[in-house]
Amino acid sequence: MAILVALKSPYMQCAIRDDKPVIRRRRVHGTATRESKTRFLKASHCIVALAALGATTCIHAATPKTSGVYLTAADYSNQHLAFEGDCRSKAHRLALHDVLNKPYIDVTHESEKHRYAKSELFGFRSCDGHDYRFSSKLEYQILEARELYIYSRDVKESRGKGMPQTIRTYYFSAGADAEILPLTLENLKRGFPENHKFHDLLDANFGAGQDLEEYDGFHKMFKVNRLLIASKE
Repeated sequence: MAILVALKSPYMQCAIRDDKPVIRRRRVHGTATRESKTRFLKASHCIVALAALGATTCIHAATPKTSGVYLTAADYSNQHLAFEGDCRSKAHRLALHDVLNKPYIDVTHESEKHRYAKSELFGFRSCDGHDYRFSSKLEYQILEARELYIYSRDVKESRGKGMPQTIRTYYFSAGADAEILPLTLENLKRGFPENHKFHDLLDANFGAGQDLEEYDGFHKMFKVNRLLIASKE
């Protein structure tokens, strides 16, 4: 398969054939102008872009999305999904019943149906590629899994007479099996009552009203997790 890019130039065209860039030159009389050299450089850039696009397309095509359930916290830690199946298959489906807030989910896998109480499961992976944990019939998206597990939930809030707004709220747990709590300074300190160094670092880094969900791009983790690690060094 070839992809041709027209450059409005009599000198060349660029293409991708069998995942290899091809430059087609045409013979013309006279010497090359500065304009033709500029177009040649643009053609080279075109080849690089097309090659990258082709590689990206192949990667996405080779990695279909799957979903499944994590029966236990240990399964999540080991990234072991039960009833894992291709999201494109009609024989595979997770029914969360989250709109009606039902206490169970229905799993269809290889055309067989299974029902689990949400309280019996750790969580699941959805077809959007994200992992979630169950707690009190609700699902919390797992944003980070270190000593502190960081979660988020999108909830609708009515403010005044306008339409309800979707607000993202943040939570944490002191480990995979611990209770999920709102991400606040008070809750973090209660979660580690004997770690006074952690308390001091929290107070020093987060003033009144400062967002605790701040992400540390340098260390590639949430800042609260970085502070907890630093408190134990």
